[in-house]
Amino acid sequence: MPESVQPFVDAVGSAESGGLVKARGARTRGMSCGYRPHCETSLGPYDFGETSEYRRGRHCAERRLRTATLSLLIPRGVGVEIERPDGGYPDALHLVADRMRVTVTVLAAPRSGNRWEETHVPVMLAQLRADGMKPSTQRGPWGTEITVHHAVGGLLIVGIPRSRWVLRTVVSYNAIGTIPREWVDSLLSDAVIRRGAEPMVVDEPLDLSLLPISP
Repeated sequence: MPESVQPFVDAVGSAESGGLVKARGARTRGMSCGYRPHCETSLGPYDFGETSEYRRGRHCAERRLRTATLSLLIPRGVGVEIERPDGGYPDALHLVADRMRVTVTVLAAPRSGNRWEETHVPVMLAQLRADGMKPSTQRGPWGTEITVHHAVGGLLIVGIPRSRWVLRTVVSYNAIGTIPREWVDSLLSDAVIRRGAEPMVVDEPLDLSLLPISP
C-alpha cells in the first residue's frame, strides 16, 4: 500500500500513481526564493543537530518538507513525488517543476573517507557510458559533479559526502543548454539530514517517509 500523505495533503493536495505518492502545490511563475540574496546562512547541507545554521533560512521557501531522515525547503510551484519500492520504505523524493525533475536520495556511508568521489562517481560514469551517453565531470560547490548534455536537455548529478551519509541529487532538465544551478544549490544548501545512530549497510538508502508539514 502506498504511504498516506494526509499530513502533507492538508497544505497542498495529493494524488497516487503506481509506486509514487504525489503531493502537489499550486503552480506559480517563480521557483526561486525572492529573499535568497538576504539569507546569510553558511553552505549546507547540515546534520540534524546544526539547527542554528538552517533555521535562519526557513523564510526562504513556501514550506519545509520533512521526512524521517531528510528535511528540504520546497520552493513555490514545485510538486513532490515520493517513491516507495514494493515492500519497502520510501527511498527517493522527486521534485517536479516546469522543464525540470530533481531526484533526491540519501545513502548510508562510512564515518571516514569520501564515498562519493571514491566510489559513486566512477560507478555512475561507467553506467552512463554503458547506456550510450557521454558524461563529463566538473568541480562544483561540493566537489565533483557529473553532467550530460544532449539535444533536448541534459543531466546534472551532484553528490555531497559527509560522515555516515551521502546526499545524491539527479537533475533532469529539458531546457537546451540550461542547468538550473541557482535553484539546485539553494535546495541542497538548506537540506538537513537526520542519519540516526543505528548501523546501516554502506549505500543503503535512508527512510524518506513523510512527517507532518511544519507550520
